[in-house]
Amino acid sequence: MKSNQTVSCGTQRIEPCRLEEFAKRQMDYLLGSNPTGRSYMVGFGKNSPTQAHHRGASVPVMSAEEGKAVACPMSFVKWFNKDQANPNELTGAIVGGPDRYDNFNDQRWESSMLEPCTYINSLAIGPLARLAAVGGSCVS
Repeated sequence: MKSNQTVSCGTQRIEPCRLEEFAKRQMDYLLGSNPTGRSYMVGFGKNSPTQAHHRGASVPVMSAEEGKAVACPMSFVKWFNKDQANPNELTGAIVGGPDRYDNFNDQRWESSMLEPCTYINSLAIGPLARLAAVGGSCVS
């Protein structure tokens, strides 16, 4: 696929700079330029998520002996329902984010808001790479 092409959507033609501006606004929103002023990328920006819905982040490091006793139901009792920051930060993970009214509850049981899914994180890579590559040629 070639870059710098005009895209047609129905009868509307969208110029490349308009697409880059839209991508930048979306990335800025998830990194903190939003009504609540918070970042939705773990470990980045102001007031970023601390309770990502992720077993590896929410279960503390244990010795091999302690780990033998861990079972799925026990992990819910001991760690899932704790209202405290994860012991292991998922730096750079983008979580689901707020609801349509910009409400966000940073508690790991709010899985739709706090789960760092591949279909969220992988889709951010293209726009971020393009924005880094153009160096502001279209966006201010």
